[in-house]
Order: sequence, then C-alpha cells, then structure tokens
Amino acid sequence: MGATITYVMLAEDPRKDRGDNGTLYYEVMVALEGYVGRHMQDLEPEDYLKSNHDPSNPPEPVEPQVWRMTADQAVYELRLRDGAAVPDEPTLNSLAAELNRTAAYVGEEYRIEDDLIVGSSPYNPEWKFNSFDVGGRFVDLFTEIHVDDWPREQAPCANCDGKGEIPPESFVLPRALRLTAAARNANDNATPCPRCGGKGYRTLVEPPPPPEDSDPAFSPDQMLKILNNGTEAAEPQAFVDLRGTWQYLPVKMIEDEDGRRYGETDLTLFKAALSAAPPGTIVVPIEHDGG
Repeated sequence: MGATITYVMLAEDPRKDRGDNGTLYYEVMVALEGYVGRHMQDLEPEDYLKSNHDPSNPPEPVEPQVWRMTADQAVYELRLRDGAAVPDEPTLNSLAAELNRTAAYVGEEYRIEDDLIVGSSPYNPEWKFNSFDVGGRFVDLFTEIHVDDWPREQAPCANCDGKGEIPPESFVLPRALRLTAAARNANDNATPCPRCGGKGYRTLVEPPPPPEDSDPAFSPDQMLKILNNGTEAAEPQAFVDLRGTWQYLPVKMIEDEDGRRYGETDLTLFKAALSAAPPGTIVVPIEHDGG
C-alpha cells in the first residue's frame, strides 16, 4: 500500500516550552507505539504465535503493545481476521469475547475500559504502519491555505466594551473654569482603545506561522478549515484521538447530479472529535505506509 495521511491529536504542543521540532516527532511516536509493526523493531512475530508456542522454550519476554478500539474499529478489525466473525449483536462484550477467542499470539488479550476495547499483545496483529514522517510530502497541502484564511479566536475587548474607543472624560465645569491644568487640557473626543488598538476585540489565540518544514501542527479550528478546503488533506485514512484510539474513517458513496457515483472520505467522526477538543489541543499530520 502507498503512503497515506493520518492525523494525530495531542493534548498540547510539546514545542510550546521547549521549542524543539524534534519533540513533536517524539510525542507522536509515543502516541503511536501501540500501532507500529514490531517486525520493524527486530521482533520476530512468529516466535510469539500460539501455534508455535513451546512452554519449555518460551520466547523472550517483551513489553506488550497496548492499543484502543471503538466498537466500530473492533468490527473493522474482526473482518480482517481469519476464522473470526462479527457477532450478530456487536456489543463491547461480544466483540471483546470474539477478539479473545481468535487471538493468535501468546499473551494477546482484550478487555473493556469505559467505552473502549483495549488490546494488549507482544505484537499488534492489526498493526497500522512500519514508519512515518511528520508532514512528509503532504506538507505542501497545508501551505496552500494562507494564514489570513485561518480562523482566530476573538473576544470583545473588556477595556472598551467592544467599542474600540475610550469615551472622553466628563467634567462638570467648562474647560476654562477647571481647577487643574490636566483637566483644562483634557481631550474632548473619544480616543482609540490602547489595549485592542481600536479594533474592539482581542485575538485570544494567534495561529502559528505557515509550516516551513516537515513539522506542521494545527489547532482543531485550523484543522477544520483545512478539511473544508477540499484538497487531498481532506482525505485522511484515519485519525488518532486524544485517548490514543486509532480510528479508520469510512468511505461513503456520493451520487452527483448526473447519477455518477464516487467514494468520499466520511469525516464525521474526525470533525466531531475536533469540535469537542479542549483548548491547547494540536493536530499533527503524518505520512505513513499502510498496515
């Protein structure tokens, strides 16, 4: 499978305090540890298969990979398994039971935590990628959107009540009879608000500059803007939410006015996650090979 794009959501930008682009790659790598194909890390998956298990000569113990699945993702992965069947009623319990029944590796187990199924195994049987780059060849897609088009968070200026100007000071006495020189020289006209520069609002979150290298990251609002821009960036394979859950995005069929049908990535889940993300969240595009 060729290179594809997936978006990884992080709770905060690790470069905020450290200012090192390398930390962005590292944080993404940590977030994706449960999804990398460990055969790329000098691990022999065959050694951990139940079918090859020899209790008298067990394989070397390794720290298990841990990954999380929604019910929909579990259904998707069961359909890829030999000998597995999606339960007639795909509840979390029935899906976890079927995943455990068809587990291929020694120590491969599935449990339920909150509204997710958590997998643990020496080797993720449905690994998602071998390697990745932050941005990669997709970085050019994001620079097509000029910084002026990115959304900003704004709030009325509290200093001028959103008016953009400070009204003149009022006096009881006419100018010539005022007691102090400052009062006699006071401006009778409104002046631009010094806090907001006369705009009437303050920008709460300035967007970062357009990416100049392979380490782009965006706020959820910026990401929604990118998705609505209609480039290839709006066709990711998957996204990883703030709980570390890899979610493939389905393809929906669209019919145009001439009756022609075509596939389009359904971004509903991803947009909902972006809209619900707390302040400080960043979204990192990665280019990776397919699993």
